[in-house]
Amino acid sequence: MQPEPEAGTQPGPDPAEKLQKPEKPSADFPLYAHASKRWAKKIRGRTYYFGRWDDAAGALAEYEAQVSYLKQGLDPPQGDGLTVKSLCNLFLNSKRLRLTRGTIVQRTFNDCVRSCDRIVKVFGPQTLVEALKPADFERMAGHLAETLSYESQGNEINRVRGVFRYAEQNDLVDKLIRFGSEFKRADKAELRKVQNRLGHKPRRMIEANEIRALLDLPETCVQLRAMILLAVNCGLGNSDCAQLLETALDLAGGWLDFPRPKTGIARRAKLWPETVPALRAALAQRDRWLEKRQKRGQLVDVDTALRVFMTRIGKPWSKSSSSTNPISQAFSKLARAENLAPGSGFYGLRRTFETIAGESCDQVAVDHVMGHQSPCMGTNYRREMRDGRLEKVSDTVRRWLYQATGEREDVPGVENSPIMDEEDERILDEIWDRIP
Repeated sequence: MQPEPEAGTQPGPDPAEKLQKPEKPSADFPLYAHASKRWAKKIRGRTYYFGRWDDAAGALAEYEAQVSYLKQGLDPPQGDGLTVKSLCNLFLNSKRLRLTRGTIVQRTFNDCVRSCDRIVKVFGPQTLVEALKPADFERMAGHLAETLSYESQGNEINRVRGVFRYAEQNDLVDKLIRFGSEFKRADKAELRKVQNRLGHKPRRMIEANEIRALLDLPETCVQLRAMILLAVNCGLGNSDCAQLLETALDLAGGWLDFPRPKTGIARRAKLWPETVPALRAALAQRDRWLEKRQKRGQLVDVDTALRVFMTRIGKPWSKSSSSTNPISQAFSKLARAENLAPGSGFYGLRRTFETIAGESCDQVAVDHVMGHQSPCMGTNYRREMRDGRLEKVSDTVRRWLYQATGEREDVPGVENSPIMDEEDERILDEIWDRIP
C-alpha cells in the first residue's frame, strides 16, 4: 500500500498518451483502475494503492489485509511478529487449561473470552503487539467508557492488562508493553468521587418483610425456597447454591461446611430450624426426579446428581456456556411478583446477610461464614473458629428476619414440607426455557 503522493508528484501517464484501463476482474472487485497503472481505493477521503494492473489478485489480497485498519484510520501493521489475535488465542488456551484443572471457574473464563474479543475488535487482529503504543490504550479506554459503567471499566482494564502481561511473562515479546499513564484502574477514592458526582446511591438491602413474603409466595418452588434460606442464613450466592454438594450438609447436626468455589476459602455456618427441612424437601425432590429419569433411561451427569439442587430435566442450576444465571432469572420473577424495587437480585440476599450479621459484633466470625479472608496477621495466626461464635452470627440474622412475627417454634418436619407439584414444575420449566 502506498499513500496518495504529495501534490505535483502524482505518478501517472504522459497527458498526451491515452491509457486503456483494464476492466475489473469481477463485478464485486472492490478496487478501481487508477491512471497510475495501479489498483486503488478511496477510504475515509484518501486514496490508497494496492498493486499494479497486471496483478489484480495480489492487489486484492493486500487490500483485504489492510482495509479493516484503514477504515478505522489506523496504520496497517508492518513486518513479522506476534499479532493481537495470536496473543489472545495463546492467552485463552492457557486459561482453558486452568479451567480444566479447576483453578478458575467458567465465569472467569467467559470474562476472559469477552475481553479478548474486545481487544481484537479495538486493536485489530493483525496488529503487532509490540507496535501498540500508549495512544492505542487510551483509545481502548475511550471505547470502555462508551460501553461500560465506571466500576466495570476498572475490571475490564485489569483483564486487558492481564492479557498483555501474559505476553511479557512468557517471553512472547522482546520489550515491555507501554500502557501509558491513563490506562489503569481508578483507585477507590476516585471511584467514590465519581459515584457521588453521578448521584449513585448504595445498593438497597432486601428487608426482612420482603424476604418473608418471597418465602411464602405460592410461586416459590421447593428448591428456590431452600436457596433463599441458604442465602440469608449462610450468605451463599448464586454459584454457591448451584454448586452446593450434599456432602457439605450435616442436616442432623444443622451445619454447613462448604469451601467457597470462587476462592477455595473454607467456611462453616449454622443452619436454621427453617433451613434444614427446606433442604430435606429439596433433596427428596431431587431424588424423586433422578428415580424417574433412571426409569426412563435418561442419564444425568454424575456431577449434577451429586449436587443438592437440580432441575426436573436433570440440569444444574447454572449454565457454563452462558452469562445468564438460572437462579437470578427465577428469583427475578419472584421479585417482580412481590413488587420489589429494581436491583433486588438473588445476590442481594448475601449482602443482606453481611449487613445484618455484623450486628453480632463478631466480624471475624461473619467473614468466616461469608468465605472472606482478611489479609492481616491475625488470619495467619488463627487456628480455628469456635461453633459458638458461628451460632451467634446465625441467631442474630434469624432474630432480625423473624422479628415481626417472633421466632418460629412450629417448624414443619420433613413429612410436612411441601414437595413441588405439577404447577411448580410448570413454573420451573417456564423459567428454564426462557434462558438462552
